[in-house]
Amino acid sequence: MYKHMLLFIVSVMLYGCVGGVINTANYSSLPQNSRFTIISKDKISLTNRNLSSYIEKRMVGLGHIKANPPETANIAVYYSYSIGAGRTHVSTNIINKKIESNTTYPRFFQIILVDINKSKNIKDPKKIHIIWQGEVRSRG
Repeated sequence: MYKHMLLFIVSVMLYGCVGGVINTANYSSLPQNSRFTIISKDKISLTNRNLSSYIEKRMVGLGHIKANPPETANIAVYYSYSIGAGRTHVSTNIINKKIESNTTYPRFFQIILVDINKSKNIKDPKKIHIIWQGEVRSRG
């Protein structure tokens, strides 16, 4: 079910990519009546605001409730998105006497659903209770 959420978000984000890999892992089921909050390192950029909106709509569509205020959440949805430095590829076509180049950029997206109530210390990765995790690596 959550793999579909990741695929939906990724299809919107990575439209036009050259290639990519998707990995997901389901560790446990979500608690009943789950209330979620979305957490990102960057809350200001337009890209991250759009990603938060996509994630929120999909979580609500799956039957979860956005926590208001966020402190009442029992599920934390962490995500990160990055684009690496471009790499330019140059090729020559001797027959047509053309030189062509294209630039691709590595991209990474990760989303993690954490059970806040079962996590002992949210800052210690060894004590976080991960419910579901997905990541995508692509270039384009």
